[in-house]
Amino acid sequence: MTVKPGFRYSLLYVEDETDAREMIGATLKAEYPEIQLYLAKNGAEGLAFYLEQKPDLILTDIRMPVMDGIKMAAEIKSIDNEIPIIAVTAYSEIEYLLKAIEIGFSHYVLKPVDYKKLFEAVDKVITILNLKREVVAQHAEILQLAESLEKRVEERTVQLQRLNRLYSLLSETGKAVINSSTREELFNAICKITIEYGGFRRACLGMFDWKTGMITRMAYADAAGFNNAESKKACLCFNEKLDQSSQVAKSLRQGLYYVSNDCNVDPAFSSLNCRGSVCGLKSTAIFSLKINGEPVGAFSISAGETDFFDHQTVELLQQMGDDISLALENLDKDSKRRKVEKELQQEIVEKLHAVEELRLKEQLLFQRSRQAAMADLLVNISHHWRQPLNMLGLLVQELSFGYAGSDEGKMHIDSTVDKVMKLILQMSKTIDDFTGLFEIEEQRTQFSLKESVLKAISLLQEGLTDNGLRLEIEEIEHDLMLNGFFNEYSQIMLIILMNARDVLRERKIVDAKIVVRLFKEEGKTVVTISDNAGGIPEEKLHMVFDPYFSTKGPDKGRGLGLYLARNIIEKNMHGSLTVTNKGGGAEFRIEV
Repeated sequence: MTVKPGFRYSLLYVEDETDAREMIGATLKAEYPEIQLYLAKNGAEGLAFYLEQKPDLILTDIRMPVMDGIKMAAEIKSIDNEIPIIAVTAYSEIEYLLKAIEIGFSHYVLKPVDYKKLFEAVDKVITILNLKREVVAQHAEILQLAESLEKRVEERTVQLQRLNRLYSLLSETGKAVINSSTREELFNAICKITIEYGGFRRACLGMFDWKTGMITRMAYADAAGFNNAESKKACLCFNEKLDQSSQVAKSLRQGLYYVSNDCNVDPAFSSLNCRGSVCGLKSTAIFSLKINGEPVGAFSISAGETDFFDHQTVELLQQMGDDISLALENLDKDSKRRKVEKELQQEIVEKLHAVEELRLKEQLLFQRSRQAAMADLLVNISHHWRQPLNMLGLLVQELSFGYAGSDEGKMHIDSTVDKVMKLILQMSKTIDDFTGLFEIEEQRTQFSLKESVLKAISLLQEGLTDNGLRLEIEEIEHDLMLNGFFNEYSQIMLIILMNARDVLRERKIVDAKIVVRLFKEEGKTVVTISDNAGGIPEEKLHMVFDPYFSTKGPDKGRGLGLYLARNIIEKNMHGSLTVTNKGGGAEFRIEV
């Protein structure tokens, strides 16, 4: 049996007889040239050779000086029980055979040596050695295959887990796209789910301006344990100027993507703020985000191991980028739609305001026309009344001159005449006051604030006192002057006083009171008119100066008085008219 190709064996032949050792050794060398042959002259020398060379096969004589073959074989078997030993001896006694069997000799060849039998014994041992070597080699190969298979299974398991996470990430991306109503909401949700479901260590989303080359970070998230300032600072490509000549910039400009499976040594990232190694980030992928096919932003994802982004992973992440881009397009369309709707709504509101303002101007013009007509009417009435009043005064005075009775009667008539003359003069003055109040003033004049207020009060004096209402005037500062329109200011006071009087009457307030205060504050003249009627309901307070708003019934007013009063103050006198609830009632404040 020849040695199997690829296998190498060594043989130790122990023989004390020199001639036999050399002759048998030469024969073995000739028959088995591929086997390394060692020769020893006794058992002790053979044991030493074994310990040094560790031969695969031993041939030994039995009876030898120093140490016989039986003892040597026993020593060697105690070290390696599997090593084959062939006895080559002239002794065939039963005692030696039993000892050889006991020790574990493989074969027993008697001297003089029959080479055919010797070669058969050696061939059988070589066959066994070949088989053992094959078994060991096959076992090693099986272990290697098993290890390789286990590694492939592990890699495939990791890949499947990664793909499963990516599919979950795509699913959550779809939900985020549906549930996000603003770009900010979308970006924050995408970064969060990329870490939570994708198993990545960091995610950044940003928008870029190709004019400046800046990519501004809009959203950021990282895994637990990586939420530190250094990690955020190392957010690849964001919040810095991108090198326009870099491969990253070129890819993003073309609406593509760039992947680095070892970004810390990638020359394309050398000009960027890429310090991912500080946080254990090794692989990074940057995907372009588009609106209507035009690149508008970037999505950066980083992993903690190199070679993370394989072809399948990149495809799924591209799909995720497409979903985000579609969401951006929809949000952009929705934003434009809302902007158009808002502009349209604003235009409608402006047109309605213009129509309303025009109508109110017409109303105001009509009101002023009525005032002018009323002024003309009062002038005519005064002309018609003044002559009879003069005649009535003369006739009354003649009664006193023509009376010739007793002194007591004369005194009574004189007293009565005085009273009648006072009433006639008051009626004449009232006609003058009403006539003057509704005259249209063309130019601003300097007038006394107190006189304008008192004129309005004088026209309501009888109506106020007849109902038991107290009117108090507190002139905190004297001689206050205004530059404006005297009659219009009196009309405003008249409107506010009439409203206060009507509310006090309607609510039947006991000890009803109106207080008018005149003073100066921060360079402005101020008049406040306050009552104790309980105030204006809070939910209606902001509507008091709206046109056609009235707390009275429709038969008692059209709700234009306070609206016109505020317009006169703001537009004609550049002042303000406000109202608040204060001290158990309403307080109107005029500042000019």
